[in-house]
Amino acid sequence: MRSPLLLAIPAFFALAAGSLSAQALSLTTTFANNNGGSAGGAVYFDLTAFAGINIQALDINTSAALGTPGTIDIYAVRGTTYAGNEPNATFWGTPVLAGEAFVAAGSGQPTNVQLSSPLLLAPGQYAIAIVNSGGHAYTNGNGTNQRYADQFLQLDFGSASNAPFTGSPFTPRVWNGTVYYTPASGNFAQAIQFGSGCGGGDPASFYEVYLASNPFDLSGFSFTMIWNGTSYAVIPGASPVVQPTGSPRAMADDVVVQLALPWSIPTQAGNTSSVWLSSNGFLTFNSNTNSQLTESVSGLLNDALTRLAFMWDDLNPAAGGAVYTEQDPTTPGLYHITFQGVPEFSIGGSNDVQITLQQGGSIEVKYGNCSVSDCLVGYSRGSGSRDPGATDISALTGFLLGDDRPNLKLASLARPVLGQTARIEVRDIAASSLAGVVNYGIEIPTPIDLTAIGAPNCSLYVSALAGVGFPLTQANATQSLPLPNVPGFAGIHVGLQAVLLNRGVNTLGVAASNGLRWILDVN
Repeated sequence: MRSPLLLAIPAFFALAAGSLSAQALSLTTTFANNNGGSAGGAVYFDLTAFAGINIQALDINTSAALGTPGTIDIYAVRGTTYAGNEPNATFWGTPVLAGEAFVAAGSGQPTNVQLSSPLLLAPGQYAIAIVNSGGHAYTNGNGTNQRYADQFLQLDFGSASNAPFTGSPFTPRVWNGTVYYTPASGNFAQAIQFGSGCGGGDPASFYEVYLASNPFDLSGFSFTMIWNGTSYAVIPGASPVVQPTGSPRAMADDVVVQLALPWSIPTQAGNTSSVWLSSNGFLTFNSNTNSQLTESVSGLLNDALTRLAFMWDDLNPAAGGAVYTEQDPTTPGLYHITFQGVPEFSIGGSNDVQITLQQGGSIEVKYGNCSVSDCLVGYSRGSGSRDPGATDISALTGFLLGDDRPNLKLASLARPVLGQTARIEVRDIAASSLAGVVNYGIEIPTPIDLTAIGAPNCSLYVSALAGVGFPLTQANATQSLPLPNVPGFAGIHVGLQAVLLNRGVNTLGVAASNGLRWILDVN
């Protein structure tokens, strides 16, 4: 039996031939001129072509009065820069296009110049000079407005002179204009990812790093991590430290002790009846022997430890204060770990912090008086959890910790060369997904945000002309698409996006990948 994808190919390209074309692209700088040059003057800049292009037209900004006819000459020198070469007429040689006619639209308005023949540029950097019989209207460069780029072109500015190729140039100056072009045929087949996918899970971590520039501000504060069966909801509070009733335990500097709990608790590392306490201010829910005196965001996220860093720092309970570990005498479903008056190594001070483990899996962290100069507070499943960025813990209003499930992704495994087989891969497919399809069609100029219909952080990038399902048996799935051997399709743009049906990812029940842009070519 022929695959559904192979059966879809003729219909897709029959439809595509009428809907897609070798798209004329454009790159615009600005038309907000605040300066200008004399009639017959020149502007200079660098143009970098990342692939071969055919330039068919320009819009320019000219100082000539509305309705005035004029011409431009275009100079292009490959493999070099305009900078320092403005007054060197020998360097510029003869124009690649001369006497290109226009009728002025007035200063500040795009004046269109249809080139008498397309200007073909192979990949590379070019020094560009444009001489305008009507004079240029241009913009002063300020360091933030001197580069414009898309996937094919980059324009770097620039300078100007009132007479071409002579005298000291005015710099920096930004040519005002638009370049209209199409990708050139031949060796330019490309697959370009853009945008971002959605459908991933909430981060499995949170943290804040306290330094001299971000002083510790949790004294008198508390937060609770409420176990919800698979993860935690984190909420703020102001619970006081519960005064210990038992005797302190001996705790040396830079040690880890295993604490046997009076019951088993559920955690993201699995059910456990023990926790491992470091004298340096953190607790792990799986076996650990490293006291790790130096706090580290990378360690929190990447070590193979499910860790609660309640005050991760080089603390030294052997130098003062006390550490208590005890079941609550009146509420046996609570177990308290209390650092009381514990100093920092070599710095001193006094820090009161208490961790209360609840038999059902929830955890409360309470801070008394603290003088710590630097530390890390947070939680992570570890083992390569993604970095959610720092959280202002003292200002938190509540959030959910998730499973770190990545967003849906779409990637190309081969360039879309006509006459060959293009291959794509859908990545990070959630196991709970019900169906999946890759849509092939037209890229939407302005992506559609799907937040309002129940898919936050999801965007629609492609208007589908054909959709092809993919298997959900593994986390990644591939598709192969034999492309027709039709040279006339060179330069066609095809938009691709993967979509998953999964009721658990959001209210809409849909996860969407990033967009993928195929630019077809013969090689």
